Amino acid sequence: MVKNCKLANELIFTAANKTGVLADMCKLIAEAGVSISAFIGYVMDNNAKLHFVTDNNQAVMQSLKESGYTSCIESPIVVVEVENKAGELKLVGEKLARAGVDIIYAYASSSAACPATLLFSTTDNNKALLALK
Repeated sequence: MVKNCKLANELIFTAANKTGVLADMCKLIAEAGVSISAFIGYVMDNNAKLHFVTDNNQAVMQSLKESGYTSCIESPIVVVEVENKAGELKLVGEKLARAGVDIIYAYASSSAACPATLLFSTTDNNKALLALK
């Protein structure tokens, strides 16, 4: 059951793939007093791709750009809170499929004591939002 659904922006940084990049970036984000609510990182074409959902994107961009992390885009996503139980992702996926919404990528954050948070980039985030409300 969808508890909450909203549009948000994530920050996507591209950096040289080397040991310690994530630690350095997270140190800078913490020093800026910003909380990270979701994160995904991976390597593509020898570059680290780091996606952050934060409570203050402007402060993160400023802090990281001042420290040399200049390759950053802010990208729209759909953030969905669901009950943390079996089958919830299946239900969300079915709703998006019925609405004809193609998922570009997705990731999640969860804890046993809290709702699960699903994050999607789609071909039509507004249509996805309507399908899930």
